[in-house]
Amino acid sequence: LDPSPSLDPSPLTRSLPNTFCFCLTKALLLAAAENVGDLRFAGNGAKSSAGRLEIFLGADYEWGTVSHGGFDQKSANVACRQLGYEGAKSFGLAKNSSFGVGDSWWTFLNDSRCTGDELHLLRCHWSAGPCARCDHSDDIAIECSKLFGGAIAHAHNPCTYALAKI
Repeated sequence: LDPSPSLDPSPLTRSLPNTFCFCLTKALLLAAAENVGDLRFAGNGAKSSAGRLEIFLGADYEWGTVSHGGFDQKSANVACRQLGYEGAKSFGLAKNSSFGVGDSWWTFLNDSRCTGDELHLLRCHWSAGPCARCDHSDDIAIECSKLFGGAIAHAHNPCTYALAKI
């Protein structure tokens, strides 16, 4: 036996059941540092499938809310798919929901234009940088539909990503 075998995740990925992959991926992603473009739900009563939408935009900006300017059903569907859901059930202003407005320093992604085919919200066309004319009354809230086949769906294979992080 070789005391230091190399671990190629691809053969393991094909044999993992979806539920194991989902749990392993979720546990490892929770332990990982945020990446630019990561999304999350926040606010009063937020859950994994609904809440005020926030995006991570790096060390200078940290987490910020997403503006409703131009945000439509296509944008909501892209955000939900990025988070692993089939699409969006509903969306609207966070101030009109139980989730409430954000308290972060920043509001991002104003004047959105998504085609609906993007795998990541940052792939849509947006105004660059924080929204200077926005405030937290512009924050968006979303409720997503059911999970994609019980696994987190990202632009990459979540099982390969999880195993590569081990």
